[in-house]
Amino acid sequence: MSNFNSFPGGWRIIDDALSKWNLNKWTIKESLPILHEKFGIPLFFKISVKDRDTAPYGKIISISEGDFGLPHKDLYLIDESSEIIQSYLELLANVFKLFDRTSEEAKKFAKIIYNYEKRIVKDAYYLNKEIPSSGEIIQLGRLVQEVSSLGVYDTIKVVFSKTRLPDSADIWVEDLEKLKEVSRIVSSTEASVLNDIVAWSIIRNLLPYLSKDFQNIRAQFYYDMYHIDTLEPIWYKCTETVNSFVPVGIEVLRLQNQPRLQTSIQSKEYIQSIFDQIKESINSEINDAIWISEGLSKYLMDNVSKMTIQIGVPETVIRDERFLESYYSEYLPQTISFVENVEQLWVFEKTIMEKQLGELTEKDELMYEMFPVSRTKFTAVRYSSNLNKLLIQDNLLRHNYFDTEIPLSINFARIGTDIAEALIEAVQTLSHRYSNDVRSSKPLPYGAIIESQTTKCLKLPKPLGILPIDAQRTQLISLSAVKLTKTALIQVLHKLKKQEIDVFQYFGHHLTNGDFQRLPSLRKYDAHQLFDLTLMQRHCSYANIKYKRLKPFIENVLSEDRRFENLWNNVRVLRKDFDCSSQKTVKCENIL
Repeated sequence: MSNFNSFPGGWRIIDDALSKWNLNKWTIKESLPILHEKFGIPLFFKISVKDRDTAPYGKIISISEGDFGLPHKDLYLIDESSEIIQSYLELLANVFKLFDRTSEEAKKFAKIIYNYEKRIVKDAYYLNKEIPSSGEIIQLGRLVQEVSSLGVYDTIKVVFSKTRLPDSADIWVEDLEKLKEVSRIVSSTEASVLNDIVAWSIIRNLLPYLSKDFQNIRAQFYYDMYHIDTLEPIWYKCTETVNSFVPVGIEVLRLQNQPRLQTSIQSKEYIQSIFDQIKESINSEINDAIWISEGLSKYLMDNVSKMTIQIGVPETVIRDERFLESYYSEYLPQTISFVENVEQLWVFEKTIMEKQLGELTEKDELMYEMFPVSRTKFTAVRYSSNLNKLLIQDNLLRHNYFDTEIPLSINFARIGTDIAEALIEAVQTLSHRYSNDVRSSKPLPYGAIIESQTTKCLKLPKPLGILPIDAQRTQLISLSAVKLTKTALIQVLHKLKKQEIDVFQYFGHHLTNGDFQRLPSLRKYDAHQLFDLTLMQRHCSYANIKYKRLKPFIENVLSEDRRFENLWNNVRVLRKDFDCSSQKTVKCENIL
């Protein structure tokens, strides 16, 4: 901390003589651009690039919610006496003690940080909570005027230093009203408190890479919060860190040096056929959905029909020996102090983001879409709206997860539902594009706005009395994906009986030898039941009670037992396959 000389005024939490703390020299407006530029730490707001949902499309700079010390902002709404909040306060105090502060000083510091983060959440992020914003595009000049105390203009300028950004440049803002409220709160806060907030944001982002004393504190926090006895072993931590820092390098080198890992042509054709069948199923559902307007329905079906698929890293990249040299030309690994790699990684990520704002070769654009910057949530199957293409990672097709020789039902329950979930996400993205273009159509209800009527119908559980909107959205998508995949499988089995050429050439061998490739104990189940068993097996897991309650706030999904129960109760065809259809089911509206 004392070596971060680029922050004027020093740090209050460090001994005054070391940090040269000077209240008169330190301002949040000067510090935020440095924080975002050097570390990419999203304090108060996050800067990134996203797909633009309006013409001329392409990529656009985005401003969205910042992050906090607790795993999810909704956790600041629970009672302070809860074990979760007390564990967080203890973490804060223990970290502060390592800066040679007394227990009383440490407790005071912890309360300052927690109370301020809670104030931001309650007064800004839950402003008009019942009407979530779907984002808007505004000019940079106006944004600067609206949130003047946050230094947004200088921050955008230093993060995208090689891009010309006049005041008329378009910026996508997730929720302008919330951002304005954050700006108001920051402008009325003492500089000493803001200095502590900035210092804590740096420490918690570097915490996984710091010394043993910090690791012990982190381990205690994990035990208190999740009842996890030990942190990951050092070898696992190292390999995971390298994988998250340079995923493109790892994957391309693996494929160049072990060609057998490349997805075979037969596997690609097989997956292409699954993809085509699920697209057909989705278009049929869209066409039959009376709650989707005629114009939106036509737009969605047209784009889904034209959608293509990319399976694995393109051959042109694997064969290009200079690709990695070019891709990582501005990444300089540090060998003396590992923590400095975090800063270097962000420098590299900024470069990648900035390149996406300009003209790209088809190869580069595909790789940037397939491997987003490391701080973006990784998904093995994802949709690129700019390419109108579904992207599937090679590694999803390894480790016995997928095989053309295993029964068809198992592949549909695994890779099929993964594809269907990505396609539902794609339909949601496309509906936003349509509504933005015509200005008269409401987007489908899988996005930011979750209809209370739908969630009540589904009876989604609320651990801790709250269920984050993203977790609700994930469950809605999962329900649709299972239903659509099962419908597609039923259609494929029907076509196989009639030996229709579009599926028989890829799946026909399952008619003759599929049953004999099963374990004897599974041969009594038909294709529909095998799909159901494989699907529900994905939600069989053990998790301690503490983590089950927190999973929706950490991973944005329900705990596996709740997902299992919710699928079983709301996808009627699953129970019907096992003659369990006597249970009453309420059909929920507005879900594909």
